[in-house]
Amino acid sequence: MTATDMLTQDTILTDIRDRLARCIGKTTDELIAAGAKKPDGEPIDKTNGQHRNLLALWIIQRKSRVLNDDYGILVKTVRFNKKGNPREDMSIDGAFRFMERGSLVEEEWESSGDDKVTKIKRTFQKLFVLVKFQDGEDPKDVGNVTLKGSVLWRMPQSDIDDVVRPVWEKTRQVIEGGGVPERLPTSGNVSDKTCFVRDKGRGGEKGKKKTPKDGYQHPHGFYLGRDYVKKQIEEAYLRDDSGWPDISLYLVEKDVESIGEFNPDSIQDARVRIHASIVKRRGRDAFRRELLKAYGGKCAVTGCDMEEALEACHIIPYLGPETNHVTNGLLLRGDIHTLFDLGEITVNTSDWTMVLGERMTSSSYADLAGTSITLPQDPSKRPSAAALDQHRFSGLPSH
Repeated sequence: MTATDMLTQDTILTDIRDRLARCIGKTTDELIAAGAKKPDGEPIDKTNGQHRNLLALWIIQRKSRVLNDDYGILVKTVRFNKKGNPREDMSIDGAFRFMERGSLVEEEWESSGDDKVTKIKRTFQKLFVLVKFQDGEDPKDVGNVTLKGSVLWRMPQSDIDDVVRPVWEKTRQVIEGGGVPERLPTSGNVSDKTCFVRDKGRGGEKGKKKTPKDGYQHPHGFYLGRDYVKKQIEEAYLRDDSGWPDISLYLVEKDVESIGEFNPDSIQDARVRIHASIVKRRGRDAFRRELLKAYGGKCAVTGCDMEEALEACHIIPYLGPETNHVTNGLLLRGDIHTLFDLGEITVNTSDWTMVLGERMTSSSYADLAGTSITLPQDPSKRPSAAALDQHRFSGLPSH
């Protein structure tokens, strides 16, 4: 993705976020009374099951929930009950075809041609804007359902590879064998309820579609489990109270996650490389988020509370997911992080004070010598003394 693409996505997403934020706290009835219309200009009927999707489109001033495939943005609404739980599983992509052109059996998970790549994979690689509505006291009063907020989300690549792909592969295998419904990976026969297939049939026998071996079945579609959806929304709010992170950095972070390192030979845009560097230097999202929470959003050494300047520092260098533990980390300002990694500064765990290398004692950082670091209030989140001792006694530079 080039910087031009990111600027376009950034602009669109910022506009969507701001428009939705202005309507937080409004009920369905209030939005309709304010003049909400369908994309074709007709009034929105709140008895229509799609009315919340139509309200969201009116708020963001768009005609479709898919905001141009080039931008890769999909808007979905999620209705919560008054206890704060999603009322239903989330439908993804509508019904898939058992046969004919564009059917699931013609798709390929890995393909050099985008037209052949499976639709569900392309969908989950999009950015989702999840718009949260919540019931009032009477769940039957659809006019009193309130817009509570929105979050920006993209499915983690690990979930696409480890959860969605096996469900798609099993579905394809069953369809090729005749499309027997009880053999499909439905919520009743998959151990992980993150993603599954469900009957979307309407219209009785007339609604059935032909399967490869002369059978007929109701259309089916892919769904995300309601518990999984709730967890993703909760994590988005943990990342930022608004549900929206720094959009520019989030876009790059998700590209780094999905395709790995940027190749400077193919991606020449300076803005992309700079943002990618910042994302990787700050630390992976979940690890950094845990440290920000543990240290109250302040550098353990300087007390700096400018979140954009704070980084997730590994005490023992990153060797895989097991080293992404909060006790193997410190929340440090960027320059302090660099000095710590170079061994120019470290921590005396007998009294939790800073120790400086020889060259540091005559620098502008000299005042840090002997100062106490700030520790998390939760003892279980405090840095490992053994890890800090290993860092310290591995040898401070003497230059």
